[in-house]
Amino acid sequence: MNIIRILPEHEARKIAAGEVVERPASVVKELIENALDAHATEISLHLINGGKSRIEIRDNGCGMSQEDARLCIAHHATSKLQSIEQLTTISTFGFRGEALASIASVSKLHIVTRQKHDDAGFHIHVEAGNIISEKPIAANIGTTIIVEDLFFNVPARKKFMKQRDTEWRAIQQLTQAIALTFPTLSLNVTHDNQPMLVTQSCATLFERSQQVFGKDIAHHLIPVPKPLKNTPITIEGVISTHQFSRYDRRYMFFHH
Repeated sequence: MNIIRILPEHEARKIAAGEVVERPASVVKELIENALDAHATEISLHLINGGKSRIEIRDNGCGMSQEDARLCIAHHATSKLQSIEQLTTISTFGFRGEALASIASVSKLHIVTRQKHDDAGFHIHVEAGNIISEKPIAANIGTTIIVEDLFFNVPARKKFMKQRDTEWRAIQQLTQAIALTFPTLSLNVTHDNQPMLVTQSCATLFERSQQVFGKDIAHHLIPVPKPLKNTPITIEGVISTHQFSRYDRRYMFFHH
């Protein structure tokens, strides 16, 4: 009697999705990075219940064609490369050909997108990896992606998600890191309809630190000069004065 069986494709996809989508924060990370790769300068992120119930991200990037909107949720589909040899030369956020497909496999997903030269946008609705509907729609240039009821079809995965506040804190730290890394990005984040982070394009990391942490904390920050004497290493950043310190790593961010 055979004991090894090939899983049905829809079950295999749900298992594979867990390797990419661990929690709401990993969904947010993938979607923001996609928006940045689409040359977005403005991103709005709206979350409900720590992202477990709803994640909505809007960007003013280049948008997608109807065909690309269909392909972006297909497995092994990517705009990053055409052959394995190109892996070492990728200059975007990398090869994430499974990201949207994996998210679509374990959620109720809506994509609304429009390119600059198109007269109308395109809306596609996907549940558990299956296209439910698609239609032309009025839309601004760019892309809006809505992810609802994460892991609704994978109860074993859903029960491992943390409480609302824990999931929100992971997303909060992620969005702060992204805001600090990209000072020219305008980022608007709300959680349960409450504004949590609002940044405008700025020129320096110090200005951005004021936007992210508030003026009370920024008052204790000191810019770190770029050049280091007698070394090829360059460091740029801000550190706090001795009057302000914390006993955890919540405000420690590193980027290279």
